Amino acid sequence: MRLDGKVAVITGADRGIGKATVERFVQEGARVVAADLAPSGLQEFEKDERVAIVLGDVTKIDDVTRIVNTAVERFGKLDVLVNNA
Repeated sequence: MRLDGKVAVITGADRGIGKATVERFVQEGARVVAADLAPSGLQEFEKDERVAIVLGDVTKIDDVTRIVNTAVERFGKLDVLVNNA
């Protein structure tokens, strides 16, 4: 539980390294905002209160703002950014 109490944003979270990072961060106790252009591969987390799934494009400032705001509004803060996208 090395990340217990931490809040992370993980971009490119739908598959591969991004999805594995979401899984590991949750295992380690973090709450995660999992962002991707097409987050259909994150269905296993839809009912997990520790994960917020956000559709977003990191090349668009409005999407980035929404992703960060989701972390703060849902989990109260933001500690970690994994810019995997």
